[in-house]
Amino acid sequence: MIDPVYILTLLKIPKFGRKTVATILNSIEFKPQNLPELRECIFDVSQKIKRINTPEMTIIESANQKALDIIDMSYSEGVEIIPLGSDKYPKRLLNIEDLPVILFAKGNTKILNIDKNIAIIGTREPTDFGQKCGEAISKQFVESNFVVTSGLAKGCDEAAHRGCVNALGKTIAILGHGLHMIYPAANKDLAEQIIETGGCLLSEYEFGVNPRPNFFIERDRLQSGMALGLFVIETGIKGGTMHAVNSCIAEKKPLACLNHPEKYLSQPNIQGNRMLIAEKGAFPISEKIDIDNFIQILLKRQETPISQTVNQSIPEQLQLFDI
Repeated sequence: MIDPVYILTLLKIPKFGRKTVATILNSIEFKPQNLPELRECIFDVSQKIKRINTPEMTIIESANQKALDIIDMSYSEGVEIIPLGSDKYPKRLLNIEDLPVILFAKGNTKILNIDKNIAIIGTREPTDFGQKCGEAISKQFVESNFVVTSGLAKGCDEAAHRGCVNALGKTIAILGHGLHMIYPAANKDLAEQIIETGGCLLSEYEFGVNPRPNFFIERDRLQSGMALGLFVIETGIKGGTMHAVNSCIAEKKPLACLNHPEKYLSQPNIQGNRMLIAEKGAFPISEKIDIDNFIQILLKRQETPISQTVNQSIPEQLQLFDI
């Protein structure tokens, strides 16, 4: 494993993004022990990959100072740094495209590699029905000893985390910013509860990096990547949830959606559910037993979309949680 200070140094070099750094880390032939050796590693890789340029030593030294500052701030605030190659790095993320080269965590990092992990996500503006179902669904997964992964956003993500915390389960919140803050601020108390109940806050963005719209899109691949499968509470056809859905489908992981009763069918933020069930083979969840069946699919690690032969009729009245 390469010292995280050198990974952060690479990330702080101008024009060195995550993919470039991943390429360097995968190509170097020895572990650098100082900055001149780090520059030598970059030079060796640049001889094979022409798009990578070797920076001047002064640039590397400046990037290294920034890296040291990040490490000091992180450790002073109880943030753990998990580089690629660490035993604590989530093994399932090694299989995704554009994997993060370094992660930042707060809380119980032991749960990052628990195999039974389900991502439960959805719109920031769910129906009351979806909000309640989200909490109840999360609770049922906890009862089957699953870790629940979500994004700590308002609405469905919040419901997934809250249902897990209330059931004394463990949940991972993947954030689109550094761990110096919680966004939205309204979920700060929930974030604290997640840590207090043995959960974890996780981000690929270092301490001090504020949220940006594209960061929330980028983190969606991690939500899908961490889990055995994905459960969508509610989403519109073009909602942000679809980024995680597309990652799930690309990874050939099981996908499930809440299947709404008739009186909700005109709601715009469930149209994505209907489309995914009808067109993408998502497993429709209408009753508690459907979740049990979906859990069995997850445990078998099914690698193909759910069969289109699944009964996809929409029930007149959902019996899921007696809501």
